[in-house]
Amino acid sequence: YPDIKVVTIHSSTNCFRYDDNIRFTKHELLPCIERYRDAHARGEPYPNIDKSGLSSWDSSNNNEYNPDWRDSLHVTISFADGSHARTHAIQTALRSYRPTCYHFWQLKTFWHENKVCDDDIEEHSFDEMETVPALQASSLTEGSFVRLVVDEMR
Repeated sequence: YPDIKVVTIHSSTNCFRYDDNIRFTKHELLPCIERYRDAHARGEPYPNIDKSGLSSWDSSNNNEYNPDWRDSLHVTISFADGSHARTHAIQTALRSYRPTCYHFWQLKTFWHENKVCDDDIEEHSFDEMETVPALQASSLTEGSFVRLVVDEMR
């Protein structure tokens, strides 16, 4: 898959503390994704991220110019596990990218046989993972399905 670029970003922060996770997303994760997004929008080569977290430009990568990056740049995140603080901070930070999520829920096959099976992975679109914030019942559109349910519950 030459059109897929996999980037792994590890943090050295405490994954159980919200403030550390917010710092990780603001100072490590988002700047990395923004470098790829900006290169994609300008038609520049994508950056390479080395083990130190620093980027260098890959001149061998031909990137098709697309200023409307939302149509052609897709972000996917994968989790095997993690604290609520970590997953919430990442999902919130990446909201504008509408990422697809791969959840590796069964790791024993990987641990014991060193392989990944399709049955061990749940794939969820952003729309499936997105939760809608609470709304005032009075703001619901008259006749909408949600409004009908709310009216019935009253």
